[in-house]
Amino acid sequence: MSLIKEFKEWILQQTDPAYEIVQKDEDTIHLVSDYAEAEININMFDLNITEFRITSKKDGTDKFYLHFLMEDMNYMKSLFNEMKEVFLKLQEERKVRVLLFCTSGMTTGLFVHRINEVIGLTKDPYVVDYCPERKIYERGKDFDIILLAPQVSHMYEKVKDTFSNKLVCKIPATIFGSYDVRSLLKMIEKEYTIYCRMIDKEIHYEKMVHAKTNTRMLVLGVLADYDGTRIMYRVYDKGVPELANTIIKGKISVKDIEDVLDYLDAFKRGFDVVCLSVPGVVHDGEISFGFGDYTNLQLEKYLSEKYKVPFIICNNGNAIALGIYSMNNEYSSLIYHSHISGTKNGGEGIVANGHLITGKNGYAGEVHLMNSVLNFSHEYEMRLWLPETMEEIIAKTLIGSMSVVAPEAVYIRCDFLTDTIGIKKKIVELLRNGVEDIMPDLVLIKDIREYLFFGQTMICMKEMEKRNLGTNI
Repeated sequence: MSLIKEFKEWILQQTDPAYEIVQKDEDTIHLVSDYAEAEININMFDLNITEFRITSKKDGTDKFYLHFLMEDMNYMKSLFNEMKEVFLKLQEERKVRVLLFCTSGMTTGLFVHRINEVIGLTKDPYVVDYCPERKIYERGKDFDIILLAPQVSHMYEKVKDTFSNKLVCKIPATIFGSYDVRSLLKMIEKEYTIYCRMIDKEIHYEKMVHAKTNTRMLVLGVLADYDGTRIMYRVYDKGVPELANTIIKGKISVKDIEDVLDYLDAFKRGFDVVCLSVPGVVHDGEISFGFGDYTNLQLEKYLSEKYKVPFIICNNGNAIALGIYSMNNEYSSLIYHSHISGTKNGGEGIVANGHLITGKNGYAGEVHLMNSVLNFSHEYEMRLWLPETMEEIIAKTLIGSMSVVAPEAVYIRCDFLTDTIGIKKKIVELLRNGVEDIMPDLVLIKDIREYLFFGQTMICMKEMEKRNLGTNI
């Protein structure tokens, strides 16, 4: 029995009460439930490639996506089981999660109790909870809809900006004051229906920046975030973006990177060079202080030998910093500071006087090393989801970097921050005298994709020239 046929038959046997298995055609199988749908495309383009995709029925977004070459049955089964685990977890999220918040939570708690009593009778598809103002940033990330009580309605714009991927509404005082549950449920239904339609119709026109290279280059970037990890990749043919995609998973391994390479190789997409950026310290092709199973692995050598093409590996923060510097032409010295919300460790990419600074063994920008000596507020680790805690950590970390580099600008990426006012205020408070002479421009950025890819191409071209790889640069 062929591997393809065996895998298809095995999938069809993976029955579960939580979903229905539907074979759409010879090579397409769907797992269907009332909360999500998984599409499995086997032997795509007759190239022995399989694709897994999970789409949430609640909001229409992809929750899982990958493609891989069919070579090892045990590995293929493990990927299916990983996809199935994500699929089943979505069952817990099939109801729309609604969070009400006010100043203390006392009056809102009584209102929520009445809402849930009505929902128990009407069977409306909602799960409703509440929290006080100080908990909104910690808890809001886990809900689909955030409702502001009248006494905190002044926070609407800030909460809306922070949770830009969620529906945020103000509860009218007439509804809140009278505990009018039925009117509130009607409002939620109407607003969420409109919101979901807007998501469905939204079209993203991504401007993909061309690179200055005469090579055929594959660029891959691994990025960790509070809601998972992604491998973004793009193919450049003489500087022109030709193909792009994103792998979405909870965690990333070396095998996931190999799956992307195998997938592209199956289409005979030969490359002159491959550039891979990852979190962690990168030095001489080895990664340390990273995450996943590629830490302390001679990954550059391993991949180069396996795929018979030069690989160049760099730190993703360094690539983003160089991309910002090269695309903006506004500052000669800058820092890119990345901080994942809910964590205490940040990382930096540094450009000083037009040069990317990597330091001894690639450790430049590993600002998490300062955490043990910085004096943070009492029990700050218990309040990592609060914007003011993020602002304190970033401000104190930046002071150390500013004193060494004296950048003209600092670009900050932190999901739950909507502006840099709090960071600047904290820096001024701590430095006091002479702050005007050293204070850089603080810029908050959200989308770093183009900076990442452009920076990687520049690092790659410079390294190719250094290695005399003959790429007509």
